[in-house]
Amino acid sequence: MPWGTVVVNVTACFFMGLLVGSAGSAPDPGSWVAAAVRVLGTGFLGGYSTFSTACVEGARLLLAGRWGPALAHAALMTAATLGAVGLGLSAGAALH
Repeated sequence: MPWGTVVVNVTACFFMGLLVGSAGSAPDPGSWVAAAVRVLGTGFLGGYSTFSTACVEGARLLLAGRWGPALAHAALMTAATLGAVGLGLSAGAALH
């Protein structure tokens, strides 16, 4: 299991949820809050996360015939990142 990629993607999703949750439900698109969410979220966290690397690692596992680890990798990434963003949104909303 490529744990480094899992950790990076899970933490990126948590911080994205925290950022969006703390910004409020729908900031005015022209506000500094919306701009900060775009820059920090899309720019910094988008660069930090490694979705394409996770896909390549999953594909390599499949090509090597390691179906079990490939399916576990895909399931873990999906569940862990969705859970992390949910926790981040909740924590961000509590801060807002």
